[in-house]
Amino acid sequence: MIQPSILRTMSFCCLLAISVSLVPVTFAQGQPAAARNKDLTKIDAKAAKVDELFIRNAFDIAAEYEKAGDVARAVDYLHAMSLIKPGLAKIEARLQQLREQVLAANDFTFEFEPATNWGKPVAFVRSGKPFKINVQGGYKLAISALVGADGLAEEDIQSDLIDDVPLGKLVGVIVEKPNRPSLKGEEKIVPFEIGTGRVMEPRQDGYLFLKVNMPPQSKTSGSLQVQLSGYVLAPDGENIGN
Repeated sequence: MIQPSILRTMSFCCLLAISVSLVPVTFAQGQPAAARNKDLTKIDAKAAKVDELFIRNAFDIAAEYEKAGDVARAVDYLHAMSLIKPGLAKIEARLQQLREQVLAANDFTFEFEPATNWGKPVAFVRSGKPFKINVQGGYKLAISALVGADGLAEEDIQSDLIDDVPLGKLVGVIVEKPNRPSLKGEEKIVPFEIGTGRVMEPRQDGYLFLKVNMPPQSKTSGSLQVQLSGYVLAPDGENIGN
């Protein structure tokens, strides 16, 4: 959600942009082509100065947010400014830099046991706010089950292999409540693949759960080190303010 102060700034800048856009319409009527071109050149120069002032002010305010320790709000502010004046390369470049800072910040790491079958939520994430997952380490996997010609039984889809996902790959789901997710029923939740890592932008607020795609008869040794960063909050709140 865009902050109220940012919305007020957007309203002022919108009025400024409208007033600037009306200048050539009222000024250029009924003039010779040469004089009109000369006047338009002057107006273009004025417009360029307005753009520079716009960029400088936007950078100054974003820098104040950064100095206050809220890089995420700096991103929201510059994004709002980019909607008012789209196509300004300097703002887009700075916005990208700040987004990368956010994805690298607020990080926390934990050890994940591959044998965990969803278990407890590992983080809370927000709709439209990107976060990054980085996974390292490895483990040994052994399946101890009597398998017939039909293959492994599919009696419980929640604990069996997930279709079209490689055996042993790390997957995740985001659900609204911190309860163990169910992959069956009317509102079936579809897991997303993670593997060694990815950047995600959730479509909803919710709790992140992790699981390795393997049948319940599996035995594992070893663990995975999972690092989360960006717009993400540990369930225990330990990374608040980092």
